[in-house]
Amino acid sequence: MNFFGRGGTKTFKKQKRFKEGTIRFNLHKQAFGFQDRNDFKSMVVLPKGEDINEWLAVNTIEFFNRVNVIYSIVADCCNSTTCPKMNAGKRYQYFWAEKGKIVETSAPEYIEKLLNWIEFVTENPRIFPPTENQKYPKKFKKIIRLIFKRLFRVFAHVYVTHLEEIREIGAEDHLNCCYKHFLYFITHFKLIKKKEMEPLQLINSTLLKTKKKKKKKKKKKKNL
Repeated sequence: MNFFGRGGTKTFKKQKRFKEGTIRFNLHKQAFGFQDRNDFKSMVVLPKGEDINEWLAVNTIEFFNRVNVIYSIVADCCNSTTCPKMNAGKRYQYFWAEKGKIVETSAPEYIEKLLNWIEFVTENPRIFPPTENQKYPKKFKKIIRLIFKRLFRVFAHVYVTHLEEIREIGAEDHLNCCYKHFLYFITHFKLIKKKEMEPLQLINSTLLKTKKKKKKKKKKKKNL
């Protein structure tokens, strides 16, 4: 199913791509062209011999693309009237922080600000070096953590507030797949504190469960 046409151009950001032949292009193929698409545990692991910052950069941009698509799916029903606050249920409300100011926003306003901010950060050559021979800044991982913390909030809002709409259009499997991959990535690299992930605690524990192989019972030998 194609979800790209939903939500209009206002909410949908242009998908970011990597130039063919570059390290990031090859890393993206390794990260998201995996043969077993359900083996997220293996998909998120840093490939042997590769730079951790390049891996974080590639995955950050791809998850930005995915959250962008997910939000575009619910954009028609997520507005200042239906979602006057950026929240994940009654217990969790998120505020936009910028230049030392904390601002209360509606959900669409928060998400729009977030997508614009990530776009600005990932296109800033001082933070995301455009060429492979340039060094990443010392604060790079700190910025990555902030990006993922805020992207998580979009998932939390969508799951708690718009899951019915997602189900109605048959996009629940797509949402679960994207979030499960995201969840394995942030868990593996410890990008978000456990407290921040509380709004989706039940979903998280379900998605991270691994099926245990049943041990075969040994047949008791009869003494003859």
